Amino acid sequence: MNTGKIPPQEASIISGSTKDWEIVPELYLTNLPQDVITTTEDKVRLCLSEYLKKMEKKKGWLTPMGLTISFTLTLMASQFRDWGLPSATWQAIFIIGVVASSCWLVYSVIESFHSVKIEDVITKLRKQSDSMIKFVKK
Repeated sequence: MNTGKIPPQEASIISGSTKDWEIVPELYLTNLPQDVITTTEDKVRLCLSEYLKKMEKKKGWLTPMGLTISFTLTLMASQFRDWGLPSATWQAIFIIGVVASSCWLVYSVIESFHSVKIEDVITKLRKQSDSMIKFVKK
């Protein structure tokens, strides 16, 4: 809320090379409506790429589920015949496929529950921001 004593200031983003910047002896941030995170572009890119990799784990259960369903339906609907291998061998191959894809499905579902949240990314950026401010402060 604005009490009328201090005029509101618009936020601005300054981008560019850091070679033109001066190192200031102290850093004062006052009257900011939100927390400020100060970090470098490469650290943000690294953090976000890790976040995207971990977010892909949320959908990682789809492939093993499809394989498990396919192998199970094949076992239920097929009468295996000798074709290059004995019929018992073909049946064993599909049973092994059901077991392996079921194990993969269970592992993928557990991994999808442990995927990263946006708060984890913000916390990591804050830690990097704290070290950045200590570097600039002296």
